Amino acid sequence: TVKKVPFDKIIFCESELKNTKIVYQNGTFEKFAVSLTEIEPLLPKNIYMRTHKSFIVNLSYLEQAERLEVTLGENFKVPVSKAYTKVVKDKITLFLGGC
Repeated sequence: TVKKVPFDKIIFCESELKNTKIVYQNGTFEKFAVSLTEIEPLLPKNIYMRTHKSFIVNLSYLEQAERLEVTLGENFKVPVSKAYTKVVKDKITLFLGGC
């Protein structure tokens, strides 16, 4: 079955084996039997970015960014792998308007 998921309500997506867990702004989550790689092209590239091979985050919920971790919403900490640190830094800077 196909389910419509509101993009603006998604805080982040996490890969769990061959499934993807989607975490929403209210703290609830759903698991889907699709890979993160299959979900990634469906998300708007201007607000979503991969921070790790297992995570895609919604920049609209960004609260804090550190070298190896971002905080989303009030209490979700998501890792940034070393392979993605430059891309994440550049994308956050672009998203925030070059601040």
